[in-house]
Amino acid sequence: MRTLLAAACCAALAAGAAQAVTVDWTALDSQYVSGATERAKGDTSGDRYGSANFSTAIGDSAKWAVSVTVTLGSDLSESFSNTWPVLVGLGNTNNDPRFIISPDGKAITVSNGSATVTGPDGTSGTNISTGLTAESNGVYTFIFSHQEDGSVTLFVNDGATAVATITGVNSTSLKWGMQNNRNYLDSVVSWEVDDLKFITGQTYEEAIAIPEPTALALLALGVAGAALRRRA
Repeated sequence: MRTLLAAACCAALAAGAAQAVTVDWTALDSQYVSGATERAKGDTSGDRYGSANFSTAIGDSAKWAVSVTVTLGSDLSESFSNTWPVLVGLGNTNNDPRFIISPDGKAITVSNGSATVTGPDGTSGTNISTGLTAESNGVYTFIFSHQEDGSVTLFVNDGATAVATITGVNSTSLKWGMQNNRNYLDSVVSWEVDDLKFITGQTYEEAIAIPEPTALALLALGVAGAALRRRA
């Protein structure tokens, strides 16, 4: 019985170890980051948005990912005075992806100007719903994963399921809190940004890849079976 219990423990440990995947993120330190990382409502002094340029860090890598965590203030219940305030975006052209708080219902959507955005269900257009509603004091992590073919896959809150894919994006700068480079989110709501980080040489999908549940189950059965055979 002790052998059987030991086998079961080993199987559980093996499965747990296989699932314990840690993304090797690199922090975007001050040499890459400029502007505001925190903004109180109505504070329009200095830079009205934050930005991070990591082109030097990623070098010539075709595969990279960048992540940013945004905490919204308690004033989100108030109506927006601008249309489509941008929460966080990659680059600043019409062909760059943006996560947006819609003033209608405070929904978080994905926009890419005139280019086509494709959602996980195959629907496409210029805007795709993420299924998330922005909440006051809400904390959101937005991930841009750059593929080798130049497309960018978008994730929200460290989820393993992408919310959208956009093609033909080659920007290596991240911005948050701005609206079309003219009107800024800081005049409407407050926010705080932390955990600015990136990986290079692999996509976010590759970084979080774990064995399928079936493979884990077979591994556990194999360990247990070997122990039972030895006991017999």
